[in-house]
Amino acid sequence: MPIATNTPRFVRRSIALAAAGLAVATLAACVKHNQSQPGANPRQVTVVGSGQVKGVPDTLTADVAIDMGRKLEPYDIYWLEEPVPADDFKGYMRVAQALSMRVVGGETHFTRFDLRPFFENPRIPILQPDPMRGGFTDLRKTAVLAETWGLSIAPHLFPELNVQLLASIPNGLWIEEMGLSNDLFVDAVPVENGMITVPERPGHGLAFKPEILRDCRA
Repeated sequence: MPIATNTPRFVRRSIALAAAGLAVATLAACVKHNQSQPGANPRQVTVVGSGQVKGVPDTLTADVAIDMGRKLEPYDIYWLEEPVPADDFKGYMRVAQALSMRVVGGETHFTRFDLRPFFENPRIPILQPDPMRGGFTDLRKTAVLAETWGLSIAPHLFPELNVQLLASIPNGLWIEEMGLSNDLFVDAVPVENGMITVPERPGHGLAFKPEILRDCRA
């Protein structure tokens, strides 16, 4: 299952972004807008993944998001993540219709019912449901609905768990890895050459380190 790919295209894009004044990092999967000022500089984004960028979250109006998105389009960004507040579904649709780059979202929505507007008007090609906002049973149901509408799934965080999900659905796309849980498990799920492999151990294949259980005991 892909985490990131070091393709020549990504190298060329990273060089172009760096030359344009954008900071280049190494991991992740999206572009988020700078929310601090309506006229925020589009150069204030950081490359954190395979030809994608991440800044900060989702409080722009649709008009500002469209303006910022058009300024980012020349950089051939893979996707623009959560450019408007989570409950501004009409704003999502306006932004997605106005831009040539992919507009994605869903990580702050709860269950497939909260994501329903994205199915009824499928302009968001990649959904990012969070397993902690509905659980894996609902996330699998979300994936089925998404496939019906030709949408892909790139779930939010928890790669050590989401790898099981993406291996079992036909429309999984990316896994988001930020190294947040690397120190928790006895045998963490390894990421090698931009790919993550499903463990063959029973269940989810994870066990907490004894010191973690000891230090976090209530």
